Amino acid sequence: MACWYLGSIPSVTMMTEKTDSSEQAPLKDSRQERLKNALRENLKRRKQQTRERSRTGDAADERPPPGADDSGA
Repeated sequence: MACWYLGSIPSVTMMTEKTDSSEQAPLKDSRQERLKNALRENLKRRKQQTRERSRTGDAADERPPPGADDSGA
């Protein structure tokens, strides 16, 4: 008995033929470049924040962690 639904499923090759890898490469490269720059800027910002905190002795470091109160409740 033949399956009636097999003819209605598009083949994988038909779906991949629509995208041209040469067109995707510049988009992928620009995305990679944006991500690389964003990560670099994020790292710089975090390092600067760490330096600022170590210089000023941030009060947030001196607070007890949440749930570590002495109220006994």
